[in-house]
Amino acid sequence: IPDETAKSIEAVWENYIELIQDGRVKNDSVFYDLGTRFLMAHGLKKDDERITHTFIDQLLDEYRGEWYQYFFNTDVTDYIKKIKKPYLVVFGGNDTQTSVEQNLIPINKALLEAENNQYRIVVLSDEDHFFVRYNDKRMDKHEFGKMEISGRLMSTIKEWLLYERVIF
Repeated sequence: IPDETAKSIEAVWENYIELIQDGRVKNDSVFYDLGTRFLMAHGLKKDDERITHTFIDQLLDEYRGEWYQYFFNTDVTDYIKKIKKPYLVVFGGNDTQTSVEQNLIPINKALLEAENNQYRIVVLSDEDHFFVRYNDKRMDKHEFGKMEISGRLMSTIKEWLLYERVIF
């Protein structure tokens, strides 16, 4: 999609996350107004007959639930700080959902604050969020039945288990 469209969608989505975090998304008028803006950011006109409450519900309603309120209001580093056991963190270098840039430093800091010196952080370049491959290449689009777990991920886990002598 064009950069301008992507920026519009991102701006509406960031606003949506704020509304989820503070619970205002449960207000129907706020929710449907935001849903309309979300669809308009994708290119629909405000008076487009496809913009209905039903369509907005189909697209966005699950984000009104308690799970997403928890998800968007939880700082995982609060939990990481409590970990005293060996810990392996693996990032995909092409992960757009859990980016290295956004997450590596806070996770490392939380483990240091936990005084946990038994951890390893690994970045696997050319891997995405799911670490799946097809013919040993990262897939642009995941296809059920044609994917397998990255061999590099499996080797990383195996080496860590052997090196750390992890006992569960």
